[in-house]
Amino acid sequence: MIQGHEAFMLACEPWPFNVNFFYLPPRIRRKLRQFDIQTDAARNVELPEDVSKEIAKVSVELKLRLHKAGEMLIPFQPLENQKADCFRLVLAGKKALAHEDYRKIILVMDKYGRDL
Repeated sequence: MIQGHEAFMLACEPWPFNVNFFYLPPRIRRKLRQFDIQTDAARNVELPEDVSKEIAKVSVELKLRLHKAGEMLIPFQPLENQKADCFRLVLAGKKALAHEDYRKIILVMDKYGRDL
């Protein structure tokens, strides 16, 4: 689902119980298109320095907005191969998430982040 949505990009190949990804508001998507960077591939992408800094700011602000609104608490953290912090969705525990749960995560993050 991350690969299929224009507002998201995998930060690395998914791990067994972790999905690491960036949220990309429209202004950052435009910048990435200028650099001809494809956001729908499951691979490590080296982002330009200025774009990495902007994505890092987006991650902080979006996490704060989601938490303040009581929508979700999703952590972000750095990866060894990336300069910008990425969101990390941990898929472990007893509760199984349905397709609709994942869809809601994507929709809520996009709703609160598209103007960043």
